Amino acid sequence: MFMLPLPRQALRLALAALSLGFVPAVHSAPAPDYARYTTTQLLPYENARSNVPPFTEALKFQFSVDGKPYLVTMDTGTTGIMLSARSLPNYSPEGAARYPQGWEFLSSSKILWVGHWVPKEVTFTGAGGVPVTAQVPVLAIEQEVVCPDYKKDDKATCPGKPLGTASDKIAYMGVGFGREHDGQPQGTPDKNPFLNITKINGKPVTRDTMRDGYLITPEGVHVGLTAANTSGFVFTQLGGTKYSKDPRDWPEASICVAVGASPCVPGAVLVDTGIPQMYLTVTSQVNVQTKLAPDLSVKGKKVPVLVDGSQVTVRFPDNEAPVASYTFTVGDTAQANPLAPAQVITTANGKTVFVNTGRHFLRGFNVLFDAEGGLFGLKKTGSANSSGGETPKR
Repeated sequence: MFMLPLPRQALRLALAALSLGFVPAVHSAPAPDYARYTTTQLLPYENARSNVPPFTEALKFQFSVDGKPYLVTMDTGTTGIMLSARSLPNYSPEGAARYPQGWEFLSSSKILWVGHWVPKEVTFTGAGGVPVTAQVPVLAIEQEVVCPDYKKDDKATCPGKPLGTASDKIAYMGVGFGREHDGQPQGTPDKNPFLNITKINGKPVTRDTMRDGYLITPEGVHVGLTAANTSGFVFTQLGGTKYSKDPRDWPEASICVAVGASPCVPGAVLVDTGIPQMYLTVTSQVNVQTKLAPDLSVKGKKVPVLVDGSQVTVRFPDNEAPVASYTFTVGDTAQANPLAPAQVITTANGKTVFVNTGRHFLRGFNVLFDAEGGLFGLKKTGSANSSGGETPKR
């Protein structure tokens, strides 16, 4: 539920007092009144201690399904828990067939997974944390194929290639929002375990005290938003076309991006924990210089990446009144910017602008998604202050 917003002048004064480099913006959203929400829990990463510096590795969680433990990768670029059907306890093809057919296409790796959405209780148990239980459909993956030419209208098929039996090693957890357009039409909020928490430490939770949403930090993910854990965040309002009737279903956040001296052109952003590189699509308004990456190829062709020396700036949510921004220079090893991605895979002259930041962005910003209010939140950390995090125009 949305509370009454703070008066704009009060919001400006509050944000001006922050020492983190954020400034108020006409396009920003006032922080909701989270006072009534008191239920939250930190889910620590299984590999938090070994992931040094933070977000070098993919983020790992441990949970159990029907008593069986799984170690899964957390990915904000997809939505839904995906497990090998052959690994699921009590699985049978006949039993799974009673439930809706499901599929997800991973656009980075070009893998199509096909199976059935089987309802399950999932309990996070790892890293010595408090048990937290979610009730969600799990995609029991029965078939898979690498499908470089996949298009969204192909649904559960790969033109010209038969599906093969799925590996018994698949264990993946997508917790992103606004991902349905990218080969995941079934990736709706009811599939997101972080938005469907039912019990904490064995005790039922209620929507009266738990605000559907989560925030990502270097130590782990906080499920449930409160006044305490959202303190210091600035917000932008999500808006636009929703993909389903679920009121928690919101499209991606807005940004603008500039390369070098180009204008900052509006587009959409995905903060993706699943990959170390950035994907950048720009229109003809943004002049970019690229080279072919020696270690990357798709369909046998080398992939273009930004040349060293290219300076990239991303502003949230726009250039007119940003609430946050960051800048890095490709290949600038002397700068040692912790927010800089491993490389910037680039598509020039696209129809629209899109930025997939990759997970290194999270070295400088804690990220929040408020599913009830449709809010995207950012909070600078020390890494952003020391290198790469810009203070927007005042």
